[in-house]
Amino acid sequence: MMIEKTLSWAEIRILTREITGKLKGARINKVSIRMDDKKTILNLKIHKPNLEEKNLCFIIPECFFLSGKNPTMPTKPYQTTMLLRKYLSGGFIQEFRQIGSERVIEIKISTKEMIYSLFLEFIPPGNVVLTDKDNKILVAHSKQKWKDRTIKRGEEYHLPSSEDLSGIKERDFINLLKEDKDKKIVVALARKLRVGGDISEELLERKNVNKNQKVEGVSSEKLKGIFKEFKSMVDSESHGYLYEKANIFPFGMKSCGEVEKEYESFSKALADNCFPEKKAVSKHNKEIKKIKQIIKSQENKIEEMEQKREEMLEKGNAIYSNYQKIAKVLELLKGHSMEEIKEKIKEGNKEDVVKIKDKKRIGLNLDKI
Repeated sequence: MMIEKTLSWAEIRILTREITGKLKGARINKVSIRMDDKKTILNLKIHKPNLEEKNLCFIIPECFFLSGKNPTMPTKPYQTTMLLRKYLSGGFIQEFRQIGSERVIEIKISTKEMIYSLFLEFIPPGNVVLTDKDNKILVAHSKQKWKDRTIKRGEEYHLPSSEDLSGIKERDFINLLKEDKDKKIVVALARKLRVGGDISEELLERKNVNKNQKVEGVSSEKLKGIFKEFKSMVDSESHGYLYEKANIFPFGMKSCGEVEKEYESFSKALADNCFPEKKAVSKHNKEIKKIKQIIKSQENKIEEMEQKREEMLEKGNAIYSNYQKIAKVLELLKGHSMEEIKEKIKEGNKEDVVKIKDKKRIGLNLDKI
């Protein structure tokens, strides 16, 4: 079963530090893209002597890792794939880095023409953007527009604007939390540090602080302890830990219970549990969709037939209850043409009792007979 793991900026920092040395100098042999629902699977087929994992796989906007397995890709490449291959095939990874505390990775790739920057954005909905040496966008997998930036071919590329927390000092950390002094400490940590609820709870668990306590009720000494623990966590040597509730982290988590499996690296843990297995083939999905449509159509027809059945029962009961009256009217009209019947109805002022439907049918208002 594939686990969906969305990395926080702190986890991206740890993972980047873990794999950047392996990637520097690697040659890009092939670029491929696959769309899975709202996810973009980008795979860089790379080569470097003694590097066993030949695939740098990005599941945008969730996570990334090195893998020895080849993800399944469409036989007909997307337009974005063709453009990225045009610019990057044969290039060498010069630098692999995280931008500050953003959920954005920049890969500098040198080719004979120039040094390109490939940006992988993990901020939902995510994006893949290639720029030239002047930061002009050459390829944008998705066109996006915000009030402060536009992702579109020909535009200058701008990063998301948010405070850089990667080098935050103790005093700034405490002041940042105190901006949310009336909120629970676990909420303030998740919101202000942008690390999510799981890591926030872990920090508090490690420092024995009640997660439901308000920030203003946490002592300065405790806040300093939380800061030191946070710095230690982010700067620690990474491993991979899989927990029972399908959570994966680069460090041990007291708050998550028992470790189900430990890995030598965070990248390996992600590769083993988050690898984008190909879903059922499209032909199979089409057949399922077709069958579901047939079932839905049949259900609608059954409902229509039930309604008609009810209507016919009502009419049958009405005829049975008024049989003597109906028979009397029919006897009076028997043997007359439709024109003669019309005259009789008009002469007797019975238009509200008997109505001519067409050349062969008449209607009776049973309430008026």
